[in-house]
Amino acid sequence: MLLRKDDQAVVIESSDHFEHILRVAVPEINGASARPGFEANRDVVIHREKVLSH
Repeated sequence: MLLRKDDQAVVIESSDHFEHILRVAVPEINGASARPGFEANRDVVIHREKVLSH
């Protein structure tokens, strides 16, 4: 688990460090709830884990 504060982000990049694969930001925290924001290249598919388990 990696903790982030409001308006901080984590970037996952390719092993050659030339391309950002995924950026996960926390633009909004409301009490105990956080709304993550995801930015990725168009060829990267992002699914909620719940969708994949069915």
